[in-house]
Amino acid sequence: HTHTYFFALFADAIAVDAADSFRRDLATRLNLTGPLADTSRLHMSLLCLCKQNPLPMGLDDEEAALDAARFVRLEPFDVSLDRAVSFGRNGEQSQAKRPVVLTSSDNSGIRKLYERLHGVLERARIIGGKLRPFTPHLTLLYDAGAVNETVSPISWTVREFHLVHSLHGKSQYRIVGSFPLRG
Repeated sequence: HTHTYFFALFADAIAVDAADSFRRDLATRLNLTGPLADTSRLHMSLLCLCKQNPLPMGLDDEEAALDAARFVRLEPFDVSLDRAVSFGRNGEQSQAKRPVVLTSSDNSGIRKLYERLHGVLERARIIGGKLRPFTPHLTLLYDAGAVNETVSPISWTVREFHLVHSLHGKSQYRIVGSFPLRG
């Protein structure tokens, strides 16, 4: 098992239900057979702190990340997911399972949050380097099928973000901390 810590957004219950209904309908319409993750794990990743670490983050590092994230200042904002696409390349790898995701044509609020979170974590020396390319998305399932379609918007107001501890292989998330958005 490996441990990953990441900051994420979780949709409200209405948006989660809509995303779950959409992915079930999509799977049926396009004959997608990839397993559906539990709806409690549907999220939009913002920033990963440590990839594929065999040990959990130390308590000091966890506290430092929690302390830094409290400095993010941003008003709540709306997210509207309006496109379903497959990530990855078509062609040779078309039989490989790849993420089927929901994306948004307007990522301005999420990008502001990502940039501000990156800034406070960098100032606290928790992460370093430039902002990486970032495509906000909510993963619905993994499948080899190709998806690219406009969808009826699935929307909610983002009022908080979270630090999540994931233990791969167990399919479990533990919310380490939650941070309300405020200007």
